[in-house]
Amino acid sequence: MPTNESKAFQKFASRFSYLQQHSQVIDVSLNKLFNYLRYRRTNGRKLFENLRVSSEKYPKLNIPSTEYARIINFSKKEKSDYCFLELYNIFSYYMKDILKEMYILKPKSIADKSNKTINYIKLTEFTSIDELVDYMIDKIFRDLEGIHGTKDLVKRIIRHTRICIPQEQANDALMYLEIRHLIIHNDSKVDEKFHYNYKHKLDINLGGKVPTDFETFQAALQAVFNYVHIIDQELIDKHFINARV
Repeated sequence: MPTNESKAFQKFASRFSYLQQHSQVIDVSLNKLFNYLRYRRTNGRKLFENLRVSSEKYPKLNIPSTEYARIINFSKKEKSDYCFLELYNIFSYYMKDILKEMYILKPKSIADKSNKTINYIKLTEFTSIDELVDYMIDKIFRDLEGIHGTKDLVKRIIRHTRICIPQEQANDALMYLEIRHLIIHNDSKVDEKFHYNYKHKLDINLGGKVPTDFETFQAALQAVFNYVHIIDQELIDKHFINARV
């Protein structure tokens, strides 16, 4: 039975589901572990002993159980950062897949976005047309993303296709996606641009840590999913990509 989703969206939805599940499993596990160790922190045993695991297999747990909070809070922070980075990644995968699907229908409209050429020697490296197309799309995507960043890349695609995306939903999704930039390039701290644009949406302070807690990430997941779904529907309706049969 036909669906009204592109192949790119179905791949995105699968990656999205795994990330959502991962974030919830890890959050539950760390919270359960925190509560379990809280009541055993002063019994004189090492962490590995309270957890009933081998110190040979887990040598870094051969420490006093009183340090449980520091370790678990650090793990929560690392998990949160990873989830925001991975959310950005799966969004980027979707955008790249969309470029490929648009190329399949209208090759010239995508190829025109790059002024690069491929020489004969390079062509001999590909064993199929699919490999060549993947190489071209990757180069075009990197050029567009590298010059303009994700926010402007999406704007270019929306402007080129003239699809209609509600501004509020676009702003919410791009706000969460930009958290990745702060994590990588600004030590997870809120810069002036982010503070100016989103202080009315998030509880943030200039120079303070950008929120990456569990609740914020769940909101980010929903915002990005809704955004991608609208983009997908609009591109299908405007015949830039095909719905998968």
